[in-house]
Amino acid sequence: MLSHQLLLEQLEAEGIRYIFGTPRSRQSPVVQSVLTNSEKIQYIESLHENVACSIATGYAQASGTTGVVSLPTAPGLISSLPAVYNSMRSRVPLVILCDQPDIDSLNDEPPLSADIVSLSSSLCKWSCQLNTAAEIPRIIRRAFHEALSAPKGPVIISLPINILGTKASSSTISPPHLSPLGAADSSFLKKAAKYLVDAKFPCIISGNEVSHYRARADVVALAEVLGCPVFIEPLPTGVNFPNRHTLFASVLPDDAAKAFSLLNPFDTFLILGVHTRPVAKPFEPPFISPSATVVQINIEPGLHGRALPNELSATADLKESLSRLRSEIQLFASAEWINASPQRSERTSRIIYAGKSTYQSKLPYPSHSGAITLPWFLRTLETVRPKKSVIVSDLNGAEPSIMESLAFENSFAFFGSNSGTLGYAPAAAQGVQFASVDSTVVCLTDDQSLLSYPQALWSSCLYDLDTKFIVVNSLGSRVLNIKLKFHAEEFYKGLQKHPVVFSDLARSMGVSHVRATDMGSLENGFKTIFGTRGPHLLEVVIE
Repeated sequence: MLSHQLLLEQLEAEGIRYIFGTPRSRQSPVVQSVLTNSEKIQYIESLHENVACSIATGYAQASGTTGVVSLPTAPGLISSLPAVYNSMRSRVPLVILCDQPDIDSLNDEPPLSADIVSLSSSLCKWSCQLNTAAEIPRIIRRAFHEALSAPKGPVIISLPINILGTKASSSTISPPHLSPLGAADSSFLKKAAKYLVDAKFPCIISGNEVSHYRARADVVALAEVLGCPVFIEPLPTGVNFPNRHTLFASVLPDDAAKAFSLLNPFDTFLILGVHTRPVAKPFEPPFISPSATVVQINIEPGLHGRALPNELSATADLKESLSRLRSEIQLFASAEWINASPQRSERTSRIIYAGKSTYQSKLPYPSHSGAITLPWFLRTLETVRPKKSVIVSDLNGAEPSIMESLAFENSFAFFGSNSGTLGYAPAAAQGVQFASVDSTVVCLTDDQSLLSYPQALWSSCLYDLDTKFIVVNSLGSRVLNIKLKFHAEEFYKGLQKHPVVFSDLARSMGVSHVRATDMGSLENGFKTIFGTRGPHLLEVVIE
């Protein structure tokens, strides 16, 4: 067979269902082989390489598998770098196949060529160039291994076109069945149990690895035994703890001083699978007080003990470690302590509920013709969105937090990014839709993020996806995400003078448009987009 056919067979052996790319990638021998020879893999197109990578990112997040992207030579890779950066920061596995001109001419620096390996090395876990047809199965197998090993992330393979057209005699390699990492050792768990039982004011910080590796139920069980509050790490990328549970305290802010004020009352911390921590500025208090006792467990090697002072740290499987930690607590603690778990949980729940009730009581109730504020926008969305819906958001830093405003009981109910790159949610929502065909996917984004890659809307119409794009129009200020240090009026004066007409933008991509400027039109807008199947864009003008 030809080399590109062998590469396709290896992708099929890896269980790949989709390859994401652009119309320019149709010239790739691999994509041509998919279009003409494959019954197992579908090629999904978008109008920009960064959009293709973000759609693949969303698909990987929702499916728990690896996203595969085809890029057309070096300019395609350069166009996709923001999404590659997001994949790296959010620990999302991607395998990126980047075409190259003939290997015989690369030293002459032909048009559209570049050193793909060097160009991508700072943003990828692993990158390589295909040199012979015989190594195709080994390179593809290693690419998936690297992408899926902790820390998960993107890998890039440079594919010279002439090698893909040569004959190949190698055979495919079947992916192995991997053994789980295993629990932390017995000594660690016994010491951790003693710290937690002896603590006066313990708390748990549940990180993104909890959702990535499906350990949420184990965190819930342990929190109920301890009767302690649970915080979620800043900028969550998934549902790290059910946010309607009575022990859910809040999402930690990405401001170290604010996070310190929330965490200062606690004397013992169990930090589970945390990727992101607020970095304190000079002369600010640290994220966690140095006098506190910290126990940390991560799956990703190198995270434990690296940036937080702690007494105990381990690289271990979260689910198995938490299960055994509960057993150690029951062996170590007295019967009186065990029996008091419901009382501790009830006391903690009352404190959390009182704080949230105080905040909610201060929200003025809007009139039907009143301006839309972010809290009431989110409250209204929660009441009208379909029960079987998934939220994909890049409104990072919004107050109130998305995680604190909408109900996410299901592990697959929310996906986000912690990279800060623009354009993530509009594209990733469609990738989530490909992985969640029976659900309505709701994209929460703002005007500046959508305008970074408005081409994302095109794919939703091409594939008739039931994806709803809700765009918070704040005239480009991004005041929902960033507390500006200068006058916001100067920052977005241009958009005030000449605002973008989102109705025309949506119509040009084949997506219907609804605009909401007050609470009454917001309710009608929600009815419109959720009452009809297919892609819709709701523009919400926020006060």
